Amino acid sequence: MDIAALYFDLVEQKRTPPKKQKNSQSGRKQMNDGELAYWKREITKLQDETRGVCKLNWYSSYLHKAHVLSRNYYGDKSMPDELWEYWVCYVKQIQEKLIKEGYIYVAPVLHKEEIQSHLDRDQ
Repeated sequence: MDIAALYFDLVEQKRTPPKKQKNSQSGRKQMNDGELAYWKREITKLQDETRGVCKLNWYSSYLHKAHVLSRNYYGDKSMPDELWEYWVCYVKQIQEKLIKEGYIYVAPVLHKEEIQSHLDRDQ
């Protein structure tokens, strides 16, 4: 094999990116039942934090709120789909509780008169 053939082989290898190997679940780590139960308990312990994130990001989607919480408490490791769905469902439950409790999002830039008129309209 001559130098020109080696050069063209190297150029061709550089052009095609290496194939990544995936496992059966889209590359996500699998958890056993004990780990999954542990993280579900940890998620339910975060009720105050979840309420805070829901209040601060009132108009954001449930997915965004769950993402914020998961990055803070789980890190940016990949998470099994079942745990992610549980986290999104829990955020949805907390937001619905806030609505039932009568929480009203009021933007902090509103003046006192606007806030009072907003509260009067709802009653």
